[in-house]
Amino acid sequence: ATSQPPTILASFESIPQGNSIPPDPIMAVGPDHIIACVNTSFEIYDKSGNSLFRSTADAWYSNILPGAGAFDPVIFYDHFEERWVMLWDNFNDTNLTAFYLVSVSDDANPLGEWYSYALPANLNGTNNAFNWGDYPKMGCDDKAENICGRMCSLTCGGFYYCKVRIVPKSQLYANTGGPVDYTDFWNFRDPSNPSVIVDGPPIAASHMDSSNTTYIVVDSPYNTSTFISVWELTDPLGTSPTLIGQNASTTSSLGPPDAVQQGGNQRIDSGRRAYRNAIYQDGFLWAATAVAGGIGNQSAFTRYVKVDVNTNVAVEDFALGSDNFYHMYPAIAVDDENNIFIAYSRSGNNEFAGAAFTGRRESDFPGLAPTTIIKEGEAFYDQRFGGARNRWGDYMGIHTDPKFPNIVWGLMEYAGSPSSTWRTWIGAFAYNFYGAGGAITDASNGDPIEFAELTLVESGQSSVTDSNGEYQLISPIIDPTFSVTSFAYQPTTINPNLVLNDTIDVNITMQPEVEATLAGQVKDVSSGAGVQADIELWAEGNPFPGPYQSISTDANGNYSTSTIIGDYEVRVFPVLPYPDVVVTDSIMLEVAGQTFDIEIGIADVFVIDDDEGSDYEELFSSAFGEADITSRVWSVDTEGLPTIGTINQFSGSVLAWYTGDGVNTLDAAEQTLIADYLTNDGRLLLTGQNIIEQIDGAALATQLGVSFSNNIGFPIVAGVTGEFTEGLTFSTLGGDG
Repeated sequence: ATSQPPTILASFESIPQGNSIPPDPIMAVGPDHIIACVNTSFEIYDKSGNSLFRSTADAWYSNILPGAGAFDPVIFYDHFEERWVMLWDNFNDTNLTAFYLVSVSDDANPLGEWYSYALPANLNGTNNAFNWGDYPKMGCDDKAENICGRMCSLTCGGFYYCKVRIVPKSQLYANTGGPVDYTDFWNFRDPSNPSVIVDGPPIAASHMDSSNTTYIVVDSPYNTSTFISVWELTDPLGTSPTLIGQNASTTSSLGPPDAVQQGGNQRIDSGRRAYRNAIYQDGFLWAATAVAGGIGNQSAFTRYVKVDVNTNVAVEDFALGSDNFYHMYPAIAVDDENNIFIAYSRSGNNEFAGAAFTGRRESDFPGLAPTTIIKEGEAFYDQRFGGARNRWGDYMGIHTDPKFPNIVWGLMEYAGSPSSTWRTWIGAFAYNFYGAGGAITDASNGDPIEFAELTLVESGQSSVTDSNGEYQLISPIIDPTFSVTSFAYQPTTINPNLVLNDTIDVNITMQPEVEATLAGQVKDVSSGAGVQADIELWAEGNPFPGPYQSISTDANGNYSTSTIIGDYEVRVFPVLPYPDVVVTDSIMLEVAGQTFDIEIGIADVFVIDDDEGSDYEELFSSAFGEADITSRVWSVDTEGLPTIGTINQFSGSVLAWYTGDGVNTLDAAEQTLIADYLTNDGRLLLTGQNIIEQIDGAALATQLGVSFSNNIGFPIVAGVTGEFTEGLTFSTLGGDG
């Protein structure tokens, strides 16, 4: 029977394309956080996908190596010591220096203190070998961090050999930033043919449980691979560490061809046939790579091996793939029951490069589950950044959850939109899960509650209800605690008893939020007289558009309403001659209720919108608002011409009359109204296209002391001393002034 794929527990977007290729996506998972890295930066998330922190690698290491140009990241969570460990590469072929940049957190919280080190990669022990560690990898066991690299010349760039550096945890984790000792092993060769240097580099396995031996693996150095090399490093921190290698036979395989993709002839660089990570648990090693497969070896398959370290025999050796599909850069992990999870990218003749995964239960028949695409590719990809290769990979991220070891997380690359854009995607998978689904409803009337959020307290996973109040959430444990919150409802907590590998109905009811009375008066700030107004209550956290409640005062400005407790922004829409809207500071309504009087003053500017239906009033309102000037807009188009009595209500205010760029400016009635206003010592801002040209010679023009001469190309306007326009100078150009 075909193995079934693991279930998806979480799925969300991660770091987008930066300024480098390949992206080198890699990740690690702690009890409550995720760290994802790409070639120049990293980001910290909670397990619901919320971004908590992001930094470039160069900014991170600026205190120990300014301008590091760091690249090729590695990240993992050390579940033995509850620390995060991050590695970045560096070399400078001008100064002939090279460093492994290592950072270690002081505890399980990656948002706290870290200690960073620059370990000289160009040294073999204490001797300068004038090389740097390309393509670094790092494995963690219960004793040390084991850094691996392809050592290349700082002078000519050529490949020399591979090196493994054993860094004891005692000094690295001392939280002092002091000196760090290490032991180097270099010049790895085929154990059966010592004349042949291996390339890879060798990969130090990440140990899920303790062992007296550190295990290191590498693929065969030959064009056709027929074995995997396994080195056993005993007494790694002692006075006489011993490194012994053996070859374990595997299925004959060639390297993967570059990947065909939908939308064009340009293939994606599939990289070399190489194991890019390895896992040790319960006496077995697991590693995965991409190999050639299908008719004529023209496709690229995902292949994994499982080696019994006691017998040095590959007890499992399987490949997944089919003709015209291309699996790229697979990474492997196992859960606490030795179920397998593999994350990779896949493209095809009719498929953009997408984020994918497969798996296998330990108890299943030999083989792997069919590929599941967790994030489909969106476009054709051809990104070289001036180079010759259409780079991808060079690896993917995968990590077992230390808090819930039945869950494995993956960070996979996919082709995003627009075309030639790489993106990354995070997913969480499990073979053993506990599902819950159902509806969240109002306890008082049974109505479904949209936008209710249900959070699994133990893992941080969450689900939000749809318009029918329905949700679904996958739990890693049988007896989770669900915290349920929703706007306008009282929070609640439930503890359902779930069923292994099934999703059961868990329906939830919520009590409406407690209400209280909000009352007060809208009144004039000077006289204290009540002002009639409409009021909008904008509640904090309301997921629906618009105000939560709208009310009106009586003729004396008094209001009273019952509404849910919480924080509100109050928006007041008073009658003339007050501003269009007054927004108050936020208030908190508590169970005891609150009296909230709102004082408002007459608008500083009365704006006459006479632009024949255009929307220039938005410019005036915005400009006045930014200057902290209150205004009231009157639309001639919808409200007719205001009376002199209406205008005179704005005592001491400025009349701002604009005609826009319409053909007609001021008719006789409007000119008379403005003249009457000015006769009573009114203050006027009059603006619009062609006004003076059209009223030239009229009584209003004479009263204003202006006349029309001719049109000029660069009219200059200056504010009048003593008015609110004082100090303002601008020019209008063209026909829209």
